[in-house]
Amino acid sequence: FLDEILKGTNNQDRNKCIIKILELFIMKNCVVLLTTHDRFICDFENFYPHLVRNYHFDFLIMGSDIRSDYKLKKGINIKSSVNELMKRVGI
Repeated sequence: FLDEILKGTNNQDRNKCIIKILELFIMKNCVVLLTTHDRFICDFENFYPHLVRNYHFDFLIMGSDIRSDYKLKKGINIKSSVNELMKRVGI
């Protein structure tokens, strides 16, 4: 399980290292669950379509609340909860 891999590292170094780490896992036939907000990592499904799958949790706007439905869905989440939050605080 990897959560926000190499978070806090500059983008250029992080991306190079993530490629190496994920390709090592692929070569060793590892099962990896990785959480990320980085779309760069999601592109691995395009390079390894028989090995890598993207899934996401969606969010719902219910009145003044933003809530997750906690249902795992295939693909990349294209909605942005941060944009909705910024609108709500007037930014």
